[in-house]
Amino acid sequence: MKLSKLWALLKASKYITKWEGSDTEWLSDGRAFFPVYGLPSLTEQALRTMLDVDEDKWTSYSYQEEGELPFSDLDNFQDDEELHVSKVTFTVWGVEFLALTRCLDIYLINVKKLKPLEDGLSFYLQDGYIAVKEGMVLRAVLMPEIITDDMILAELMSIATKLHDAARDKQLREFAEQRYQESTDGQQLFDDMEEAEDDES
Repeated sequence: MKLSKLWALLKASKYITKWEGSDTEWLSDGRAFFPVYGLPSLTEQALRTMLDVDEDKWTSYSYQEEGELPFSDLDNFQDDEELHVSKVTFTVWGVEFLALTRCLDIYLINVKKLKPLEDGLSFYLQDGYIAVKEGMVLRAVLMPEIITDDMILAELMSIATKLHDAARDKQLREFAEQRYQESTDGQQLFDDMEEAEDDES
């Protein structure tokens, strides 16, 4: 866990909730949950100190403490379903999204929420949440993001259609060029054979 990145994420949201996990405390910005190992108990004062926020500025933060997590924090949660990671990310209004899929289902996560984590992550669906693991160890739990703006959705579909059409046109051009080259090569071969026969006669 990159604690400096986690602190930056919490400071940016100004919304912090502390949860009690089975073996450590968890911190959340409302959309992402992170276990924090190796730290003393995070009282509000201790957390404010770690985030390096002045007391007067702390009044603009929302801080609360909750009890049990709304999901399982077990590393080997039995109903985990691994998600396929898309090779494509896209940005909407400055927010970068990564798509995770399972059969016909798609789940979007905010890429910024992954910054506190290391590389080599895998993603699993767990009761509607996205469990993020490093190997078999649970490192974070994210809430899927949903794009509801019809104009944005229409634009995404338009972009996908145009990309598909451009790829199809490119394939057609390459096929036509190949057929033309083959016919040209064939005609050249025929001409060469005729010329050779003329020379022999």
